[in-house]
Parts: sequence; C-alpha cells; structure tokens
Amino acid sequence: MTPAQRKILTDVRRRIQDGTDDFICHALFHVPGKNHDRFYLKCYISRKLGHHCSLGSWIKENRPNLSRDPEMMKEYRLLWIDWMLA
Repeated sequence: MTPAQRKILTDVRRRIQDGTDDFICHALFHVPGKNHDRFYLKCYISRKLGHHCSLGSWIKENRPNLSRDPEMMKEYRLLWIDWMLA
C-alpha cells in the first residue's frame, strides 16, 4: 500500500470512528486523495469481501455468531481498517 493510500484509509478510519460515515467504501470517496488510489482501495476491499457487498454481509455468512449491532459493526470496521493499515 502506498503512503497516499494509507493516508486515505487513515482519513476513512477517522470518519468511521467519529460517526461521519458508517461504511468504508462510502467514506473512501469523501476524503482527500486521488481517484486512482481510492479505486485501488475499493477494489482491494471488494476482493477481500468476495461475493459479498458489505462487511455485514460477509460477517453474516462467515461469522454468524458475531453481533451485528450497529456499534459492534462500527468496531469491526475500525478493526478491519487497522488490519489493512498494519
């Protein structure tokens, strides 16, 4: 991941954490950065989700015992961003 893409994800994380956005892919297009970096990240996320359109859908199928409460989903998204940034 390039420094520019890391910066975008860091900004996305901030928007998810402060409640400005609920979904990572939506937030990608509301932070500063070049479109090709945002599209790269969106494609990367889509590949990780496979046939699922959202992290919630992926969790429902792959980890059905996890809570899908909105606050927990926010935590899962933040953890996933942290994993991508690691």
